[in-house]
Amino acid sequence: MRKQWEEKIDTLRSMETYGYQVAYYVLQDQRLAAEATKAALSALYRDDSFFSACLELRRKKLRSHIRTAALAVLLNRRGSRVEAAYSGQTDNVS
Repeated sequence: MRKQWEEKIDTLRSMETYGYQVAYYVLQDQRLAAEATKAALSALYRDDSFFSACLELRRKKLRSHIRTAALAVLLNRRGSRVEAAYSGQTDNVS
């Protein structure tokens, strides 16, 4: 169990910089980009299919989660009444 957890963390760490770059491009704010990246990576941790996917598909899934998390961060920041909590659910990316 511990080894599987460590492998997931290593995989997510290897994607962290790319995720942050995408988030920063979208949000143009370091703090918000870090927040969106953290939310997206947390959601991907629970997605077992992410870890068995090839690098190209992992990046695609990460971009999708980043976009969703970035929108949630922006809505939350503006105090919108729209449900802004990011649950990690995005369109299925295959």
